[in-house]
Amino acid sequence: MKAVVFPGQGAQRRGMGRELFDAYPELAEEASEVLGYSLRTLCLDDPHRQLGRTEYTQPALFVVGGGGPPPPAPPPPPPPRART
Repeated sequence: MKAVVFPGQGAQRRGMGRELFDAYPELAEEASEVLGYSLRTLCLDDPHRQLGRTEYTQPALFVVGGGGPPPPAPPPPPPPRART
């Protein structure tokens, strides 16, 4: 069995996601376009003290906690060996 665990309400903090936003600026831009506000500004600066409000917390935690690019696919298995 596999489980995917995401951080929950209360795990948010100003400055979270800095490495993600720096490494994947296109992800931050796409999330901001969908949300209608700058997710980077919210997470890094929180100038309007909105990060503690659920409607802002949940999208921020989703993107920072698990919304990054998917991990690379595992390599394909080697071809079967020919029997001799």
